[in-house]
Amino acid sequence: MAPLHLVLSGSGQQKKSTRLVYTVALMAFFWTIFDLIISFIAPILITERGFSNSQMGMIIAFSSISGAFFDFILARLLRSTNYLKTFFLVLVISFILPFVLWTSHHIFVYLLAMAIWGLYYDLYTFASYDFVSRNALTEGQHARDFGIIELFRSLGGLVAPIITTILIVDKVYFGHMMWPLLFLIIAFGFYLLLLSFSPLHHFHSSDHRHKSVSILTEVFRWNALGKKLLPVLAFMISIYIFDATFWTVGPLFSESFPDFKHFSGFLMILYSLPSMLTAWKIEPLTRRFGKKKTAYITFLLANILLIPIGFLSSPILVLFFVFLSSVATSITWPSIEAAFADYTSEAGKLQTEVEGITDLTSNIGYIIGPIFAGFFSEKISISWSFGALGFINVFIIILLLLVTPKQIKIASLANKFT
Repeated sequence: MAPLHLVLSGSGQQKKSTRLVYTVALMAFFWTIFDLIISFIAPILITERGFSNSQMGMIIAFSSISGAFFDFILARLLRSTNYLKTFFLVLVISFILPFVLWTSHHIFVYLLAMAIWGLYYDLYTFASYDFVSRNALTEGQHARDFGIIELFRSLGGLVAPIITTILIVDKVYFGHMMWPLLFLIIAFGFYLLLLSFSPLHHFHSSDHRHKSVSILTEVFRWNALGKKLLPVLAFMISIYIFDATFWTVGPLFSESFPDFKHFSGFLMILYSLPSMLTAWKIEPLTRRFGKKKTAYITFLLANILLIPIGFLSSPILVLFFVFLSSVATSITWPSIEAAFADYTSEAGKLQTEVEGITDLTSNIGYIIGPIFAGFFSEKISISWSFGALGFINVFIIILLLLVTPKQIKIASLANKFT
């Protein structure tokens, strides 16, 4: 976060830039609370309406299938972006989702809700990149601006499970749907502040980020990058499957412990909390051991700690192991993201492709994860869906530790396309 003296002093431009980034960060904070309350409600609501856990997992996976589709479509049709207009679209489309989700009873309406979910996430990505590229006074400020916004989103990720723990036990009522809308309205208030603070020309000008290339050229570039980054891309997919499993069946875990009121809420709080506690401890580890190695080892530990959950009947012990596992993954996430930031900075003309292929891994992970979690929770149990995930990931990570090169250089590949 920017030091206080930078906020209180310095050039007029710096003050305006800082004011804008904190306005976007606060908007993102309340929008994230909205989104994660919906994430908690959706699995409960879908299974309440008569769908099995497996069907629920496939329905939720459709949001990422839609996201992957919109990634491709928007990148080719949305030749230019404007953060003020795009953030407005994000908020308007977000407002539609709770109503579609609540009124859904047929699977096709649920799929429509998931498509809306996938669309507004993609639009948020476009808007945030455009905002940072315009707002930063220097390239070095990009990391600062993203860091501030992501910090506030992490805070939202902690607050949302606390709110759902207070509100929801094991059933969703119509009144529960009003709470995410309240936070969305607050986010819209900060959007109006952003609109008033932003330079007037920002509303009318566009950032032409997406250069038109042929589909064949795009496929060739993605294929070359995919081969180069294959081990770390596989690792990223495993992380997203891990996260998707928690958000798909975590809200349903209370049914395994009927005597522990709000168990699912406490589980999601403990899953989200460590990212706030360890964020400042990452750099010494990555500097000493390297970004990829730190990510691999901490994720290995996280999954080893997940395995006992399949054997435990004590809710307190389950929460304890979830917390320890999450402490490990709270180091994994920023470590591997830092590695990909390095690849992006080296990529030259392939920067957009690196960003695209990275986003593709998240969509793949969030497609596989809900389907995996829904199937295993239905066939063996929710607790064993976590245990099975731990077993599978331990095997994958050990394999990746053996095959991942110590250094992966993107610059040499990028030079071939200059």
